[in-house]
Amino acid sequence: MATRAITVHLPEEAVKELEQTAKKRRLGLDDVLAHLIEESLCRERGKEAVEKRPAKVAELTTAYLTGRLERKGSINDISFDPEAMEKAAMETFGTADITQIIEMVRR
Repeated sequence: MATRAITVHLPEEAVKELEQTAKKRRLGLDDVLAHLIEESLCRERGKEAVEKRPAKVAELTTAYLTGRLERKGSINDISFDPEAMEKAAMETFGTADITQIIEMVRR
């Protein structure tokens, strides 16, 4: 997925709330804003937001590590379809090269 940098001017109170949310979720302001924009756009289109967004993954990881999420199953229970994963990477990032994907995500 291609990205573009933008400058946004927000009221100070909104920035404070975003900073509190980012701190609580252990995310950057850009992640919080991206999540809010994604949810807003999905609502406009009548679709639900994708659940595997970074904030949700972070919340689940924290819940698991702190014991608030039931631990069941085994790593051996996990299976995946490499062709489907490659297709999803191509659709999402425009490439299946993991190095390029990591660089995109880091930006």
